[in-house]
Amino acid sequence: MRILQEPAYILHTRPFRDTSLLLDVMTQHHGRISVLAKGIRKQHSKTAGLLQAFIPLSLSYTGKASLKSLIQVENNGVPLCFSGFHLYSALYINELLYKVLPQDDPDEPLYYLYETSLQNLLKMELEAALRLFEFRLLNHLGFGQSYQQDESGQALQQEAYYHLQPEKGWGRVGAIHHPDLYLGEHLLAIGKEDFSGETLKIAKKIARTLIQNVISKPIMARKLFLRDQHAK
Repeated sequence: MRILQEPAYILHTRPFRDTSLLLDVMTQHHGRISVLAKGIRKQHSKTAGLLQAFIPLSLSYTGKASLKSLIQVENNGVPLCFSGFHLYSALYINELLYKVLPQDDPDEPLYYLYETSLQNLLKMELEAALRLFEFRLLNHLGFGQSYQQDESGQALQQEAYYHLQPEKGWGRVGAIHHPDLYLGEHLLAIGKEDFSGETLKIAKKIARTLIQNVISKPIMARKLFLRDQHAK
């Protein structure tokens, strides 16, 4: 199979042998794929500089197996430039997709969610942009929760408290001394993608719980950020 000029972003790279790179790539029409860029690390390679995260690319590659071979790469837009916490946040988005998505599973809406989410990091309040990405991703992949009703199908009540059960939904709790409770008001706000005020903090806790239920391994971008913060 030969694919020409496929819009794509690089999620992750790692060295392969002496001069090559293995690329994990988010493509518009073919989902997440793995591509071998042979000889790209040679000193005078003209295309090595393009094989970076957050650069819109046009890739041409060949191969029927799970590992494709890169034929050509071209710039396909304006690179997105991140620094500081924004860079760690963008790397976090890449890492989530790299770890959670199966290979060779076409998903064009997810490609646009990824592209929009990177742009949101530069346009929105940073934490709100991350929460928006996390909840949209979880819902898209089928790991999200309802933010309108509880596990029994009853509408969430603003003044009621609920306990999160990732495999079942929201369980209403009568006693507020129960650990890890969430106020219905905040859950309803999340359902409207309203991450203002106290809801932003609550949304982060819920998103982390749901993501950990999907990905058991630690998120390295988060660890790198905490390490660099402690080093300052």
